[in-house]
Amino acid sequence: MTRLLFLATPLLMASLLAVLGSALPAWRPIQDTITIPALVAMPSLRAEWVTPNLVLRGVVPDEAERRAIRQRAHALFGEAHVEDAMTVAEVANPAWLSPEFLPDLRHALRARVQLVDASLEVDGVVTSEHARVALLASLAAYRSRGVKVIDRLVLREPAPPPPRVAPAPVR
Repeated sequence: MTRLLFLATPLLMASLLAVLGSALPAWRPIQDTITIPALVAMPSLRAEWVTPNLVLRGVVPDEAERRAIRQRAHALFGEAHVEDAMTVAEVANPAWLSPEFLPDLRHALRARVQLVDASLEVDGVVTSEHARVALLASLAAYRSRGVKVIDRLVLREPAPPPPRVAPAPVR
């Protein structure tokens, strides 16, 4: 008996709602005006550094944000070395989105910084531990804003210079 009641309850509720919905004409206009908000995509940014050029890609919420990121890139890398491939679209503008996502990558041989869904991933090759620490320190503000910083940097010491060969004596 309990099992039958358990199975019949959803059917009874659906029938009751159908009867009430048709009996209450005022319900229909209210039901028609209720909309479920669409999910808004998050911004995504990617900066790729291959000496001496930087390429900016991604989607930002407005032209002001795009301009601020581009200005920071020009200040760090020089206008001639920055390619802006960012687009403006209808995405969220979270409080943690900021031009500071772009660290100074000039001490890296190559590097990529990607900001997606409140996580910031940094990968690439740096030539010293000092460069690695400085790069990660420049992203500390993001940690304080709740953004997860993922470090995938690899340390590669620069190749030593070739040995000097003494000139052969002249005879």
